[in-house]
Amino acid sequence: NPYEFSDKSQIAIRKYHRPVVVGITPAVEAMAYGIADGRIPMLDVKAVVTTGQKLDGKVKKVISENFGCEVFDVYACNEAGDIAWQCGHCHEYHINAENVIVEVLDANNEPVKNGESGKVVITNLCRFSMPIIRYANGDWAKKADDVNCKCGRKLPMLGEVEGRMGENIYLPSGEMLPWHVIKGAMSCPQIRQFRITQQRDSSLMIEYAAESGCLAESIEKLVAERLDKIFAGKLSIKFSRVSRIDVSGSGKYRLVRCYYNPSEKSR
Repeated sequence: NPYEFSDKSQIAIRKYHRPVVVGITPAVEAMAYGIADGRIPMLDVKAVVTTGQKLDGKVKKVISENFGCEVFDVYACNEAGDIAWQCGHCHEYHINAENVIVEVLDANNEPVKNGESGKVVITNLCRFSMPIIRYANGDWAKKADDVNCKCGRKLPMLGEVEGRMGENIYLPSGEMLPWHVIKGAMSCPQIRQFRITQQRDSSLMIEYAAESGCLAESIEKLVAERLDKIFAGKLSIKFSRVSRIDVSGSGKYRLVRCYYNPSEKSR
């Protein structure tokens, strides 16, 4: 449970001189908020490495400020292990090219251009019993604009890991809006966590946990105005302020849940 950080865990960290904390992103984020709220004492660590779920800029800032150190992300999946790691110079991702080939493809399975987004397709070079060749792992990423990183490494790069395919919202017309189109609307300093659920009638329910003392009306108005522009006012939006958003059984946050099927409407 990322919301519980036992005394034993604190003792284990304090046992070592400025250790590196490695953990799944939601758990490390919850620890950072625990430090911010005074539930967890400040920890003296050298760096934090996150993995398992997308690390966006806001969460990275929260972790860095509360742990008082640099934060680096490792992009990995069960099928390929560690795929890429975030560089301290450019904050983009160097691909572990000696272990995996990574392609970023469009809807026609053609390579996207630098700076464009597409589906991630991987070929693992180290699985000999069960090879994985050109496997779409369900992630969406952006190809790096420039591979000439200041760190001097010449490895191929990803610009950003944008999230999971299937985290989509649908308009009544059937048009799909993937997560990376929607995510900017939810960027608000007062929002700690959120989850968007598209109901069977196409309406949206947005659950969010916010900083104490902030006005719900202001947050909801801001987010609703942003989403209305994206959805062209075609979707009804409701809000529910909660104390926290629980993780799934895998320990990750499911940011978007969709129960709406626009094709059923036309039947």
